[in-house]
Amino acid sequence: MKTCLAPPFVFAIHDAPQLVWLRGSERDMLYVLSVLNSICFDWLLRRRVETHVTFSILNSLPVPAGCRSVERLADLAGRLSCPDERYADFAQRAGVAHGPLRLDERQNIEAEIDALAARAYGLDATQLRLILRDFNEHAVSSAQRDRILSHHARADVAEAVQAV
Repeated sequence: MKTCLAPPFVFAIHDAPQLVWLRGSERDMLYVLSVLNSICFDWLLRRRVETHVTFSILNSLPVPAGCRSVERLADLAGRLSCPDERYADFAQRAGVAHGPLRLDERQNIEAEIDALAARAYGLDATQLRLILRDFNEHAVSSAQRDRILSHHARADVAEAVQAV
């Protein structure tokens, strides 16, 4: 599943349903966006659907709440989701930068989102590797897998340091 923050005045059709944000902040929206775009959520979703995501399926899937990385995930998703001037107002309200990213920056941010979302779901490195094995090389390259696992390991170290 791929989700995005639609620019103002853009509407979707039946095959691309929209979620309307009725409560919560822009930061909350970005956190949810980060989780919905994570490899862990994709893996969970693919256990239930192959071609068409319905709201009943979407509503049945868990989104972790209260994880330590909520703010970082919101920052990362905001940076990815605001690629140009159309998003400037939203970016300002959310407290994130907007503008284009280089490919390596995008890949690194996506990897960190995947790693932090895995931590939010309570996955250790072995469990994350199991999920990554379920994706072919075209879906998740070896280099991207390495980036994800590296970010996951750094999150483990940071959490251990905080515990001391």
